[in-house]
Amino acid sequence: MPPKPPSDLPTNPIGILLREPWIEKFSSIEKVMAKLLPLGFTYFELPQKHYFSEGEITFLRELKKKRNISYTIHSSSPCGLINLTNPNYVNFEVRLEQLFEFARRLGAELINFDLDSCYKDELVWERQPDLCLKRTYQTLVSRVNLLLNYSREYGIAVALENADVRDPKRFNIIRLGMVAEDFLKILRDCPDIRLTLDTGHLYLAARWFGFDLFKDFLVPLAPFIIHTHFSSNFGRDDGTGFKDYHKGIGDLHLPLQEGTLPWGEIVDFLLQQNYPGAFLLEIKPENNRKTLSEILRAVEVSFNLLKERIAAFVST
Repeated sequence: MPPKPPSDLPTNPIGILLREPWIEKFSSIEKVMAKLLPLGFTYFELPQKHYFSEGEITFLRELKKKRNISYTIHSSSPCGLINLTNPNYVNFEVRLEQLFEFARRLGAELINFDLDSCYKDELVWERQPDLCLKRTYQTLVSRVNLLLNYSREYGIAVALENADVRDPKRFNIIRLGMVAEDFLKILRDCPDIRLTLDTGHLYLAARWFGFDLFKDFLVPLAPFIIHTHFSSNFGRDDGTGFKDYHKGIGDLHLPLQEGTLPWGEIVDFLLQQNYPGAFLLEIKPENNRKTLSEILRAVEVSFNLLKERIAAFVST
């Protein structure tokens, strides 16, 4: 195969998702960034505004100017701010506007939204499952269209993340976004929405539901994926959200060099599809590591694995 012309070479940056445990482990966002920037990261996904002081926001803005780095924002309802599916969730638009204002202040390029569970007993329709699903889906479509309106107004991209595994029957919940069919339906009603691929969630869902993660998920959705979260696990889940590193169960957010995720093949597939976004690592710093140096070493190895895989694709 002849070398790819320069215009076709992938230039996807490598980044990292800084969930709250990262900042807590290193005691401040300043210390986290001081450790990660020398490793070569240029993209950073940050928690929502409530986690940062005004001084830290100023620090992040100034750092972006000095180092030519990029930010994205991770929004999730466990933070108590955004829920896309529950009709009883109050002050949604007020909180959404606050989120976009925070993203604008940081110069963020994208906001990632989780698809979280909606508990049927919260809907008061638990004896009418079809109505539960209908109302939940209507709420989701309405709120996704609202996201898109804000996205156009602020010039900030938005993406929905595929959900991790929860057993709907066990928890009496409606959970959308674990399989491709859910996203294809959403895309029919919200054709401008785009997707975040979470590899750990996908791997567990493929094992849980028994589908092929490439043929049944990545192939039909590849044109819509603009953002990624890369982490590994062992493909074993009990459907409860329970995580046990020593037993290898759950969404463990492991470095790429651990677990059994076929991460290299996923990278190759995305590059073959001209994936336009960054490759972000989502690694939990506390997994089986006691010292900060051990954590940073694990992250550095994953960073280099991604870098080498992208380079190998370019050279073929």
